[in-house]
Amino acid sequence: MARPGTDRSGHETGGQLPQESGQNDHVLEKYERLPGISGYRKKYFTEHAPELVKEPVASTVVQVASLPMEDFLIEIEAIGIL
Repeated sequence: MARPGTDRSGHETGGQLPQESGQNDHVLEKYERLPGISGYRKKYFTEHAPELVKEPVASTVVQVASLPMEDFLIEIEAIGIL
């Protein structure tokens, strides 16, 4: 997830949404950010992949002491099939 005010989704940087998506893992330093991230995901998928709003993929959230870089807000690992 990009910092507020920017958008660096895979779609905008030349990536494509997978035909099938299997799992998303979210790693957060502050669990309080989860509602905002969930809202951002719903908004993004509503526009770019509405089928994933109707039938969301499995998702796991993990809270950690810190992320690899100080500027990171979230780390996302996603598995998809193109």
